[in-house]
Amino acid sequence: MPTFESLSAGLRAALAPEALERAAAIAGTIRADGVTAAAEMLVAAIRGERQ
Repeated sequence: MPTFESLSAGLRAALAPEALERAAAIAGTIRADGVTAAAEMLVAAIRGERQ
């Protein structure tokens, strides 16, 4: 079970300026249709198609 200390350390790391800067830098690369894209890739793989 997580401890108060381990949760606090994780929260500090997640809220550190470096983490926020990195998140902002990669935010534009994240797809909003990730579930759809994954499903399409799975169906293509089952059918033996390449994407």
